Amino acid sequence: MGGNFNDATTGQAVDLRDHESFAIAIDARADWNSNYELLYSRQATTLSGGNFVPTGTTVEYLHLGGTVTFDNATPQFQPYFGGGLGVTRFTPDTPVGTSDTRFSMSLSLGLRVPVSRYVQFRMEGRGYVSFVDTNTDFFCGSGANGAICQIHAHGSTIFQFELLAGGAVLF
Repeated sequence: MGGNFNDATTGQAVDLRDHESFAIAIDARADWNSNYELLYSRQATTLSGGNFVPTGTTVEYLHLGGTVTFDNATPQFQPYFGGGLGVTRFTPDTPVGTSDTRFSMSLSLGLRVPVSRYVQFRMEGRGYVSFVDTNTDFFCGSGANGAICQIHAHGSTIFQFELLAGGAVLF
């Protein structure tokens, strides 16, 4: 869900539109209440707003982290807290501009419902924070007249939120 840039050139907000996403999490049990986790998430969305020409954009997260089950969990319902550190890659769907990769982190709250010993149904809300320089350029490339950047962002973070539902495989 969402996220936006403030364009330093025009002062207008350029929004990442809400759009469905896909994620895969691979968990490895550390002990009874905690798991190591490798998470990949991908969202194909559109950047739009103000005088900005809407541009297809792919946002990808790759995070290494883990989850900790709450003490009051039962074998049938296992609420958990999670987090991760990694990178975010922003890729425009235009020939002008290149991908931009930034450091990011995520925090989540979720619920696991075991189906078998190694398979669980999982529901989760996860927030992502991607860190950018105070004044940074996104989607830059070379043109006939020199360097071209589609967005001159102002700010220090980009926040997105994701609701996930699916399965988890433990090993």
